[in-house]
Amino acid sequence: MRKFYVFIKSWLEYIKLRSVLLLKIFQVGKEFRKSNVVLYVSNKFLHDYRVRWSGISKVVHRHWPDWYYSISGKENLDYVSEDIYYSLIEPILNDKRMAYAYSDKNMYNKLYAGDIFPKVFFRNMHGCTMDGQYRNVACFDDKLLEGAKVFLKPSIESGSGQNVELFLRRENGEYFNINGARLSREYLDKRYAKNYLIQSSIDQYDFFSRLCSTSVNTIRVQTYRSVKSNKPCVLKAVLRIGKQGAAIDNQNAGGVAAELDQHGKAWEYATDKIGNKVYTLSSGLRVQDIGQVPFFSDIISTAIALAEQMPYCRVLGFDICVDKNGKIVVIEINTQWLGILFFQTGGKSMFGQYTSEVIDYCAEYLRSNRIIY
Repeated sequence: MRKFYVFIKSWLEYIKLRSVLLLKIFQVGKEFRKSNVVLYVSNKFLHDYRVRWSGISKVVHRHWPDWYYSISGKENLDYVSEDIYYSLIEPILNDKRMAYAYSDKNMYNKLYAGDIFPKVFFRNMHGCTMDGQYRNVACFDDKLLEGAKVFLKPSIESGSGQNVELFLRRENGEYFNINGARLSREYLDKRYAKNYLIQSSIDQYDFFSRLCSTSVNTIRVQTYRSVKSNKPCVLKAVLRIGKQGAAIDNQNAGGVAAELDQHGKAWEYATDKIGNKVYTLSSGLRVQDIGQVPFFSDIISTAIALAEQMPYCRVLGFDICVDKNGKIVVIEINTQWLGILFFQTGGKSMFGQYTSEVIDYCAEYLRSNRIIY
């Protein structure tokens, strides 16, 4: 009886998620049409595309391949539809039970070796208040903080920059956000209650500052642990650039993403959150003039080294920056709801040469009737 109940619950969760994702593409498509001509893939391509993905999903909508085709002008049978990816592929490749712990920012210094994360001054873990070294403290005290700027973040589920706040220190030593709210025990209790951290701001390398001086601009590196070899590899890397005036580089905050080639050089255009092409950044710099990202090989090596430590999650997204001294700093590790839009706007697919093995693996998983939610 319990097995039947779990199955029904999982199935309802799947239907709900798939419906939400289909609604998203309708909304995105509506916005996209305001400034772009929507192109439609050929009937032959659509037939072949549905056959290609039929092992995972019997229902394969045309909206996603049409959208990617409209942006890139290229048809690709390996385009991954977001509704299929988020409702089936990612839950199969990544163990959701472990994903939360792997991505908890308060656990980074416990789980992963190396001095590669921003300095933490204060943290709250399930209601337990601690300093940056995990020593218990009675409550928040701004004397624990250092520097002219600090970031306050949820430690769990802060994807897309949600609820991330920048605080600036005033002459009296107190910290205030852009709305004039003071960083205090009362503010923390009201705003977050628990599961958050306060960490240092990063003074970024000059190359990244010229892209956008107000935000920390990061490289998103997407890795995949092959279901055949069990070795992590890099799928894609994009340069994320904030909107001038914003404190974060996320697309939801007006940022854009430029896909990088294997050498770390940006393409001629970036894209915003709905797929609009952007040729000139808010700083005035043309995307095609960005040049090659410095320390790119070190950034890639850092992502692979971290992915090696996380066998429970085969697909991972690392947000990495470089500080003013050329030191690699990992801002965030993403284990769920990994953005895939900006990896496919150039006509290439997210999984590339690994697409067939991912399809075969997920299809076999589903045939075994195992629960994925």
